[in-house]
Amino acid sequence: MSTTPEAKAVEVKKTSLFASAKTVEKKSEKKDEKQSIVLTEAQFPGISKKLQDLTEIREKIADWEANGKMIEGVIKEIGKEKFAELYAKEKSNPGSFILKGEQGGAMMCILMDKYLTIDGGRADQLKQNFGADCVTCTTEYSFNPSLLEKYEEVLSELIMGSNKINEEDKSELIIAKQKWRTEIPLTTSVQTLGKLLKDKI
Repeated sequence: MSTTPEAKAVEVKKTSLFASAKTVEKKSEKKDEKQSIVLTEAQFPGISKKLQDLTEIREKIADWEANGKMIEGVIKEIGKEKFAELYAKEKSNPGSFILKGEQGGAMMCILMDKYLTIDGGRADQLKQNFGADCVTCTTEYSFNPSLLEKYEEVLSELIMGSNKINEEDKSELIIAKQKWRTEIPLTTSVQTLGKLLKDKI
């Protein structure tokens, strides 16, 4: 059966709709210079000391976290080594086990499979080095939200009127997620709250 040029054009348009979906790149936001508000001791007694203490605490937490990650990395390597020894000895996955220090301290080790997320370039390199089976690619499609809202009724009629989609699948095809937000700007809320407090004083 021959296919007319018009039919071919329609077919190409249908099959290339998802293939032509473009990824929207996020534009880097410009950082604004922040204003400084000086808090006086007369109005906020002890505020300078509190701000200094908070800064010092945050710096210490950052140092502790960095040191903790470094120590954790060392212990994880030891854990991998001991896991391999247990696996070779018991001929099965030991699951979790506890590493104990001779003079105290203990940490539970659980070995889990973890797969990295990579980009297309890195995937090509891995496939060349280790074969095509070492990576998998999944593609997620989504509608342009503005156009979806614009043609919501048309798309709904097309889907519901189609005899190529199972009836039980039609109601499951579109999934809606609702997000709520206030329509009153934060600055307006603060001004309103300030006025209410002022009226009560």
